[in-house]
Amino acid sequence: MKERNFYFKYFLPRIEIWAFLCGLFGFFFILAHADFESPDVEKIFIFLWLYYLLCSELFRVLFNGGARLLKLKMEQKNARIINSYIVNGHIDPSLTNQQLEELFCVLKKEPITNLINSLIYGGAVIVLTTLTMAFLKTSRFNLIVIVVGGLIYLAFVALFSIFSVEAFFINDLLRECRKILSKRGIKPREEMELFSLENRFHYFIFLLFLITIILLSFVPPSQLSLFLITLSCLAFVMIAIIGRMLFSSIYSVFEEIKEFVARLPQEKKAQYFTGSSYKEVLALSKDLNRSAEEIFRARERERKTKKELEEKVEELNKWFKLTVGRELKMIELKKEIERLKKEKKNNNNQKT
Repeated sequence: MKERNFYFKYFLPRIEIWAFLCGLFGFFFILAHADFESPDVEKIFIFLWLYYLLCSELFRVLFNGGARLLKLKMEQKNARIINSYIVNGHIDPSLTNQQLEELFCVLKKEPITNLINSLIYGGAVIVLTTLTMAFLKTSRFNLIVIVVGGLIYLAFVALFSIFSVEAFFINDLLRECRKILSKRGIKPREEMELFSLENRFHYFIFLLFLITIILLSFVPPSQLSLFLITLSCLAFVMIAIIGRMLFSSIYSVFEEIKEFVARLPQEKKAQYFTGSSYKEVLALSKDLNRSAEEIFRARERERKTKKELEEKVEELNKWFKLTVGRELKMIELKKEIERLKKEKKNNNNQKT
């Protein structure tokens, strides 16, 4: 039985659960900092935030495969392509070349598409809640707290939406898609690079900064001294430096591998040397050197075979020249014998 609706069944529940948890975090952040005019206004905010949050979750489910279960055509284009072209967790082999290229483009763009969708649905919760509370004439301070809590919720959802796509299904499907395209002789459009590994460090810095701001926001203003702010900033800088060093040590491995791969076809016997002391990198180093050794041996066998063939061809050429030379000499001798026989016959005829 062919099972479709892959995006809806296997990825969307994860992002929806995470979005709901982030929404609850923003919700409690607002409750902890807001100073509502009365318990009734606070109850109205609780109802509005949860209502808009659940509505945004519901609409996202509907537009990304849920409506398909209800036989309704309300699917977003990218979700429709993923839900239709992937069968039983794998790319449908009956896809045409055009459909396969279309799926590849969608998969490449899915991290940024998912990010935009998260910003739209999460932003709608913030805007609608803020406007409704403004209509109810809550204080400006409370509106600012609602916006700040909403932006925190939105930031966590956005960061998760970028990485979760790759972690849960995009990487495997992209690998499979590239294999199929290669078998069909189609070069995929790899120029659509949306993220780089080196820039991922900036997401970590942003997340660290966000956590620092959240923690400082719970410190009472009376206790928020210059010493505490300075200490927090210093801790933030120190963690950022340590994080950068850790990231650089990991990223340098990819640079080493890139350099090794560039040397591989140029040197007779290339070897990969790493400056890392990580167990996994050392194991990778052994595997790469083993592969390089096999490539070197294959080249040596090829060179030896080529040399043997050249020697055999040279011997054949010598034998051919020698044989042909003998044949030519035999032909010349036969001609000379025939000529001598004719001369002898002519001389005999003249004598008689």
